[in-house]
Amino acid sequence: ELYELVVYDGADNVLRTVTDLSSPAFTYTAAMQAEDFPSGGPGRIAVWQISAQVGRGFEASADLAFAP
Repeated sequence: ELYELVVYDGADNVLRTVTDLSSPAFTYTAAMQAEDFPSGGPGRIAVWQISAQVGRGFEASADLAFAP
């Protein structure tokens, strides 16, 4: 069981990619959020389950909002 997670800014630019997650859980710490969104603003997080047969499955995503 593997997962890939990507954090995007409000313009869909990739800010952070986390690969080879072996659990469906990930802690997006306050330090990571401050690094990715120093001025606050909207963003989006997307996650895929990775399959040896199919590769990336269907994307699950959620919008993010950060205060400066």
